[in-house]
Amino acid sequence: MIAQAILSSQPTIIREVPVPPTSQLVVAAATAQAVIAREEAVIATTQATNSATSASTATTQAGISTAQAVISTEQAVIATAKATEAQTSANNAATSASNATTQANNAASSASSAAASAAAAQIQFDAAKIQSFIVAASDLTTAITAGTSKAYFPMPYAFTVTEVMATLLTAQASGSIFTVDINENGTSILSTKLTIDNTETSSLTASTQPVISDASLAKGGVITIDVDQIGASGALGLIVTVVGYKT
Repeated sequence: MIAQAILSSQPTIIREVPVPPTSQLVVAAATAQAVIAREEAVIATTQATNSATSASTATTQAGISTAQAVISTEQAVIATAKATEAQTSANNAATSASNATTQANNAASSASSAAASAAAAQIQFDAAKIQSFIVAASDLTTAITAGTSKAYFPMPYAFTVTEVMATLLTAQASGSIFTVDINENGTSILSTKLTIDNTETSSLTASTQPVISDASLAKGGVITIDVDQIGASGALGLIVTVVGYKT
C-alpha cells in the first residue's frame, strides 16, 4: 500500500490509496499501445489516401496537359494548313495578276501595232491623195524683177496646203535674198515667206524655211505669186509649187 498525505489547514490525515495489480498495468499499457498503433495506422492510411489522391490529381493534370498539348498541336496543324492555303491563294493571285499584266502588255502591244498600222495607212492614204499646183512665175530668159502678181490661178476646189516651194532655173549671185510670197485673194498664206539663198536655185536648201499660216484655200480663191525682193539681177525661170490635198 502507498500512503498519500493530504495537506490542508486541518490536521494531517494520512490515508492509503489502493494500487492496481501489475497485470492490470500491463494490460492498460498494451491497450494504450494498441490504441496508439491504431491511430498511427489511421494516420498512415490517411496519408496513403492523400498520397493516392495527389497522385491521381497529378495524373489527371498530366492528362489535361497532354490533351492541351494535343489541342495545341492540332491548332498548329490547322494554322499551318490555313497558312499554306493563304500562300496558295496569294500565289494564285500573283499568277492571275501576272497573267493580267501579260494580257495588258499584249493588248498594249496590239494597240500600238494597230496604231502604227493606222498611221502607216494614213500616210499611204495622204500620199495617194497629194496634189501639186506648179506655176511658172517668169519666163526662162528674162531677168526676174520684184513685183506683185507675177502669176495667178483660181482654185478649182477647196484645198489644204501642206508644203510650198520655189525654184529658179538660174540663181542670182549676190545681194538681198530672193523672196517670194503666195497670196489667196490678196492675203498672204505665209507667215514666213519663201526664200532662195544666193547661188542656190531652190527654197528647199534655204537657211530660213517658209511657214504656212493659212493652209485652207477656198474653192474659187485667186492665188497670186509675188516676188517681194531680189538681189543682183540675173535670176531666171521662177517656178512656184503648192503641195497639198483636196478637201
